[in-house]
Amino acid sequence: MSNKSLSNGLFSNNASKDLFLNKDEKGWYSSFQDFRLSVFSKILSRKFDKKVLISPVSSRTSAFPHQISTCETVINRMSGRAILADEVGLGKTIEAGMILTEYILRKEASNVLIVVPSGLTEQWKEELLDKFNITIPVVDGRVGYSLNEFLKNNSMVVTSLAYAKREGYRDSFFEKQWDIVIVDEAHHLKNVNTMNYKFVKSLKAKKILLLTATPLQNSLTELFNLVNLVSPHAINIAEMGKRFAKNFNKKTINSLKSILKSLMVRSRRSDIRGVDELPPRKAETLGVSLSEDYLKLYDRVSRYAINGYKKSVTNNNSSYIFYLMTLQRMLTSSKGSFVSSLRKRKTRLLEIKSNLNTFNPKEVLDFLPISKKKNNKKTLEKELNLEIDSISEILKECQSVSDVNKMDVLLRFLRKLYKKDKTSKILIFTEFLKTQDTICEILKKSGFDVQIYRGGMSVHEKNEIIENFQKGQILVSTEAGSEGRNLQFANVVVNYDLPWNPMKIEQRIGRVHRLGQKKEVLIVNLIAKKTIEDHLVKILEKKLDLFKNTIGELETILGYMASENDPESVVMEAFVDSYGSKRKLKKLDSSLDSSIKKVDKSLESSFAKSGIDLRPENLNNLENIKFFNDGEIVELAFSEFLDKYNCLKDSDDFELKFSIPHFLKEGSLRFFPELIRGTFSKDIALSRTWIDYLTINHPFLTSSIKDVTESPLSFSVFKRSDLKEIGFDTLSNCCVAFFSKIRWSYKKENFEDVFVILTDSNDFLILDKIPDSLLWPAEIPCRISDDFSLEPFFNKIDSIEDTFLSKKKNAFKHLVELEDFRFNNLKSRISDAIDDYKMEFNKIHIKVMSLSKNHDLNEDQKNELIKLKKERTSILTKSSKLKKDLAKLENVRSSRRDFSVSVDLDVFAVLKMHII
Repeated sequence: MSNKSLSNGLFSNNASKDLFLNKDEKGWYSSFQDFRLSVFSKILSRKFDKKVLISPVSSRTSAFPHQISTCETVINRMSGRAILADEVGLGKTIEAGMILTEYILRKEASNVLIVVPSGLTEQWKEELLDKFNITIPVVDGRVGYSLNEFLKNNSMVVTSLAYAKREGYRDSFFEKQWDIVIVDEAHHLKNVNTMNYKFVKSLKAKKILLLTATPLQNSLTELFNLVNLVSPHAINIAEMGKRFAKNFNKKTINSLKSILKSLMVRSRRSDIRGVDELPPRKAETLGVSLSEDYLKLYDRVSRYAINGYKKSVTNNNSSYIFYLMTLQRMLTSSKGSFVSSLRKRKTRLLEIKSNLNTFNPKEVLDFLPISKKKNNKKTLEKELNLEIDSISEILKECQSVSDVNKMDVLLRFLRKLYKKDKTSKILIFTEFLKTQDTICEILKKSGFDVQIYRGGMSVHEKNEIIENFQKGQILVSTEAGSEGRNLQFANVVVNYDLPWNPMKIEQRIGRVHRLGQKKEVLIVNLIAKKTIEDHLVKILEKKLDLFKNTIGELETILGYMASENDPESVVMEAFVDSYGSKRKLKKLDSSLDSSIKKVDKSLESSFAKSGIDLRPENLNNLENIKFFNDGEIVELAFSEFLDKYNCLKDSDDFELKFSIPHFLKEGSLRFFPELIRGTFSKDIALSRTWIDYLTINHPFLTSSIKDVTESPLSFSVFKRSDLKEIGFDTLSNCCVAFFSKIRWSYKKENFEDVFVILTDSNDFLILDKIPDSLLWPAEIPCRISDDFSLEPFFNKIDSIEDTFLSKKKNAFKHLVELEDFRFNNLKSRISDAIDDYKMEFNKIHIKVMSLSKNHDLNEDQKNELIKLKKERTSILTKSSKLKKDLAKLENVRSSRRDFSVSVDLDVFAVLKMHII
């Protein structure tokens, strides 16, 4: 390497050189900490080797081998364009999160779009933050300013397909160049004629991941459509569709496999070790008898809801339908929630009535079960009076009715449970805040240790509550408060009221019944008898077996069942259709039956039954996969930055607490609390989900690294006596030290980070790490007058390569000798075998020639001649193969004996050392 090129490597731009020279002229010496931080920052922000996986180590997940293998396969073999088609329940979301993390850390993904079903946007947001330290906002109709402005300010977003594909919004997504697009539940893209498909097809994406457990539902054309999104030129859909429609046999399956192998990964439960290690779960339904008065109230409200629903469906008023569904669920939850909601609505209606002229007619219509076309004042006033009267009558009837006695049943259950097992931790779910307040108040008065958890709380408050719950007994949570939280240290889930969407019920249970759970999980359903809750829970138990097993196909079943509607609407429709008859919820029952059959048929025709093997490489064997192992540097860098910023508040063996300097309060750190609690231990991070997992991609570390960008040049002074133990006392007064990358090859290319010290007296040292003796500079006045330039040191750089080469050759000398012995032994055996074949060939050849001269051979002689010719050909083939193997062995030996080393120009940091 030339001196000039090294100089250019050290000073990649004039600004750095000028900064160095100016600093040099002033004679100022900084602490060695600046140099260390420069080194750490450069190492942790370098371009990572593509063969090394970072996300399995840096994420808060206990990733299974199949998930790690899928991550490696998609990144290194599929270039980030793939269909993730694992069977249900095998963690496709985790796989997508790991792949996304890899690309972000490799600086290959800045603009990220995640498209998911409407009900999963918040869950994806929470999962990415909790497990992968990725802060990503949700964009939907609640955005307070233009979508273009939002996408300009946020390079990564989660959105729903229903929102993103709308006219007026989709063009904003089309205009942006996305580094990676992730689509969850991608089987909704199966039809090319739908806006779902057209939206994703129109996105400009360098990489794309489609997640679906059932890529092959009804026909191969649907699968080909998904493939076309990932690789537009991989399949001619029309031609392939005709071909496979005619003949779907083993031969065509193999043809399909060869196409899909480079585009799709599918792991099956039966192939994977450790996935089914969850303890069992069981259910207990506690029926709550309602008084005659309450049943009459329920009937009165039901008829009010049915009447309003029928009008609203006719007039397409979805807002009013949502209100009616909420009202029905509140009534079976608690009288307090029901009355509170009705009073607020009556107050609002009276306010609208008294100021009707000032209200927007469209806003008024949301409160009434009438057509949006009937917005004249007279009609609105009439309907308002009818609605106010109906609510007033119901509220009057509520005055003489006692509350649902669910609390009495809950208290009896809790006392019985704690008498049996005092270590139980119970998670109680309710949909309504008023009910939540009532539950907490009564439980506290009854002597229980209770925490309350709901949406709207700060991150700090939520973390503190979860920590207290882990030490205590009971957590009462709403749906909004539970999203994204993993509470596997609890073992009992109580559904105080029952959502009409089975997915929400499964999500509740999933907070507890998940990997890491050690106990059997008990699910308790408090059900108001002779209400819609009573009928619904029986159907869920009978049809879905929801409370005993994890239903992986649940979302697919509901997708079939609901079509374009949400599950709550399907339940409401079935309730309205059957109320007052002996059919109960027969329509819902039959709808579920039909949907389950469709899913079974879909799975039957899917890859699970087709014989197509699309498992990732190294499914249960990770020996060939390399993992990021710079965890020690991450911890050192964290500690160094905390010390530099003086923001460490407290620490022990398990966790540390620190604040964020004001100048780092930007980007994703602006959402963090004033005091951060974190740990470097993955085990602790998995068990204490309320504290941060401090990894290479934690926002504090990435922001701090970004802050260290001025120059990698630092200056420090060291005492000769402190350096004596490692031989530095022989160095001259002035030295230059730099961190660089050495590249050398033997069998394959290798890289090593080395610490090199050059002196002005023709000495140099090459070390594989920074010596501990250099961690603490001498305590002397910070200004030293000394004429010290880097230029004289450049002349010594060329000898580094020779020294390193000699060092490596000595280290590998024994290995080379051993390989030479093995090679010569193998060569001798192959040569002997070739000689033996030659002798055998000559013997047989003589016989063949002798028999061939005889033109009057009998039958036996003819057969012998044929046999000999075959043997001769076989020997010739074997001999030829051995000769090729020998030549190949010679080439391999020759290439492996080539040994070269060079100094990489990527110098991490430079330290000017003055030794006194």
